[in-house]
Amino acid sequence: MLGLLMPAAAVAAPGALLNIAVDSTGGAHVPAVLELPARPAVVHAVLTDYAHWPLLFPRGLRIVAISQDKAGVETDVYVPRRFLPGEFHLITLTRETAPGVLETSLIGGDFLQYQRTWILTPGLTSDETRAELEMDIQLKQWIPGWLFTLVLKHELLEHFGKLRAEVVRNLTEIH
Repeated sequence: MLGLLMPAAAVAAPGALLNIAVDSTGGAHVPAVLELPARPAVVHAVLTDYAHWPLLFPRGLRIVAISQDKAGVETDVYVPRRFLPGEFHLITLTRETAPGVLETSLIGGDFLQYQRTWILTPGLTSDETRAELEMDIQLKQWIPGWLFTLVLKHELLEHFGKLRAEVVRNLTEIH
């Protein structure tokens, strides 16, 4: 992809650090770190409330199915495309591989690659969480690297803002 024009984009948002690097095959590697104003258990509860995922992502995420078994939680979702009509289909399996570690892997859909890991650890105080995200993503459909980086950055920053708002909302419901 047009990795020479924009091989990586680093962005700092309030309480978040995000870096996106698109390789020559069109795959993106995304490390991010967020500081969230709640204990890891609260953040974990928000991230694993699969029925409410549309609250955490940009407008238009549709959940088709959620099923849970001993292997983990399978989610079947449609994500709206930006700049083109239609949606991307994404089927994933999420497992908690260790306390505070949520790993999501691709089962099917419109992606060649989709791997996401959240690592939730206590922050500087007992009422904060350091949430580390590692994600590898590649669409089946070709898109210029600069455009993929731009759209992915926008979507992730919006996701992080919605995640923060939902964490805060859950805190007020608990107290």
